[in-house]
Amino acid sequence: MLHSFESVNPQEKQHAWRAQMLRKLPARWSRVIGRRVERMDIKHRDWKTGNTYLRESVAAYADCVFPLDASLSDIREAALRRALDAADLAERLGSMAAILPALAQLCTRWGVALPAAKTPGGIVARCIDPSWWGRRLRATHGRKTEAMAIRLGLVSGKADKYLSEENRRRGSAQQTRNGEAMARTLAINEDGEIFTLAQLIEKSVSNPVLRRGELMLRMRGMEEVGREYGCAVEFAVVTPSSRFHAVRANGSTNDRYDGSTPREAHAYLQKQWEKCRAWLHRRNVAFYGMRTVEAHQDGTPHWNLMVFLRNPEHVGLWREAIETYFLLPDNPLEPGALEHRCRFEEITDAKGGATGYIAKYISKNVDGYGLKEDLAGDPIIESAQRVGLWAKLHGIRQFQPIAGGAPVTVWRELRRIAGDAMADAPEPMRRAWIAAQRVPGADGQEDKRADYAEFMRACGGPWIKRKERALWLHMVEQDGIGRYGEPLGLKAAGVVARGIVRDDQGGIVGVVEREVVRAVLSVRRTWTIVKNQDARFMGLGAGTAPSRTRVNNCTQTQTAHRAPVEPAADFEAARAPHTAERGQTWIQ
Repeated sequence: MLHSFESVNPQEKQHAWRAQMLRKLPARWSRVIGRRVERMDIKHRDWKTGNTYLRESVAAYADCVFPLDASLSDIREAALRRALDAADLAERLGSMAAILPALAQLCTRWGVALPAAKTPGGIVARCIDPSWWGRRLRATHGRKTEAMAIRLGLVSGKADKYLSEENRRRGSAQQTRNGEAMARTLAINEDGEIFTLAQLIEKSVSNPVLRRGELMLRMRGMEEVGREYGCAVEFAVVTPSSRFHAVRANGSTNDRYDGSTPREAHAYLQKQWEKCRAWLHRRNVAFYGMRTVEAHQDGTPHWNLMVFLRNPEHVGLWREAIETYFLLPDNPLEPGALEHRCRFEEITDAKGGATGYIAKYISKNVDGYGLKEDLAGDPIIESAQRVGLWAKLHGIRQFQPIAGGAPVTVWRELRRIAGDAMADAPEPMRRAWIAAQRVPGADGQEDKRADYAEFMRACGGPWIKRKERALWLHMVEQDGIGRYGEPLGLKAAGVVARGIVRDDQGGIVGVVEREVVRAVLSVRRTWTIVKNQDARFMGLGAGTAPSRTRVNNCTQTQTAHRAPVEPAADFEAARAPHTAERGQTWIQ
C-alpha cells in the first residue's frame, strides 16, 4: 500500500522537503505538479499555497492504493493477502455480529465497497476470495489513478485523449489476456459439439460488429414506428457544467473544476434525467428513443438523446425540460453555457433521418465502421478503442433505450425459441417471433431481415406501459447454490405472452376466441467448460459453432468457497462464466 507524506520530516528545509515529496509521485506526475507549485509560488507570493497543494496531491496519490505502474502480479499478491486477512478475521471473531463490521473496515481501508450479497455468509465468502479482491482492487486502482491524471490535466485534447495512457495500456493488455484465455478454453454441449469460448463470443453481441448491427436494427425499427405515428424527431446534446471539466478546450487548467470524476459526472446527468423525465410525464409528453454516452477528450461524459415525440406540438416542452434540468440548475450564466451545455437539432429526412443521423455516433463508439477520422482528425479505430476502454474503466453504459419501446431482452430470448413452439402461442408472440428471426434467402433471393418495428408493434407499441405489455420474460428459479454459497436466483427461460388464442370446439360451438397468458420455453443447452490443458489429454478440438449457439448470460453451478484459494490467472476472465473450472456445468 502506498504511504502518504507522514514519512517526510516537516522540519526539513523548504527545497529538501519539496524534493522528497515529489519523489513520492510518478515521474510524469511529479513534473506536472512541480511546475504547478512553482506557478503558485509566483502567483501567491508565498510557499504555503504550493506546499498545501503538494501535500494534498501526495495524499491523493497514496489513496490510489498501488503505485501507478503496479503490475497485475502486484495486485494479485495484495488480493491474496487481503483474502487471508479476511479469513483470519472471520476465524478469530466467530460471530457475524462482529465479523461484518470488521470486514467493512477492511474493505474501506483498501478503497472497496463491502460486497452486496443475499446473506451474511455470502459477504464473508466473497471477502475470503482472492479473485473477488483482485477485481475490486484493480478497478479501484484504475479509477483513482485516472481521477488523479484528470485532475493534473493529463487527459485532454492536448495530451492523452479520453483516458490516460497508463490506463489505456493496462486496459489493452487486459483485453489481450482475456482474448487469449477465451481462445484456450473449450465449451462442450450435450450434442458433443466443441467450440472455443472465443468462437462463441464472436457470435454474440459481445462482438462489436454484431453489437453495432443490433443497435442500428433497433434504431431503424424505432424510426419506422415513429413515422407511422407522425412523431417529431429531436436530437439533443447535454453536457455537464464547467465544474466537471478539469481543463479547458485549449488544455489549460480550469479553476472552476471541483474534482468530480467521470462516474460522478455521469451520475449527475442520470439524476437530472430522472427529474426531467418526471417533469415531462406530468405534462403528458409521450416519447421514446435512444441515449448514447460519449466522452469529451478530457474524459468528461456527455449525453446524446435521440427522441421521437408523439405530439409534434410538444417539441417546445421537450426543449424546455432539457434546459430546465440540464442548464438552469448549475451555473447557467457561465461563459459558453448557452452555446455548449444544451444543443438541439430537429431531425428530418434531408439530414438522413434518425437512423442515418445517429449512425456515426454508434459507429465511433463501437468499432469505427464507415469512418476514417474523428472530429479531431485522429484515426477513428484508435479513438473507438480509447472510448471503449474509457467506458469500461468507469463502468458507464454507452447505449440505453429511454422511456418506452420494446425490451431488447425479450427480443434476444425470442431467438432462442424453436419454431415448433409457436403453434399454440398467442398472436403477439407469433408476430414477435417471426419479426425476431433472420432467415437466409434461397439462391438469388435476399435474406429476410429481422424486423424490430414489427416486434415493437407486437409488444403493444412504443407508448404501452410496462405492466400492460403483451410480452415479457419468463423467469424460473434455478436449482443449486452459486460460487459463494447462495441460491442462484432467477434466470430467463422463455417468453410470456398475453393475447388471443382461437380454439376449435367443434360442432355448433365452432371456433372460440379467448384471452390467455401463456409461457413458451426457450431452447437451452448444457455446456461443460474444459480448460485447454485438460483438452489435450482428452483429445478434443474446436469445431465450427452454429449461429444459434451462445453461452452469454448463463449461470454457473458451483460450491461455495470455504477458505481462501489462489486467485485466477486473470481476474476479468474469472468474473465471466466462460472461465469455469473443468467439469463445472453451465445451463444455456
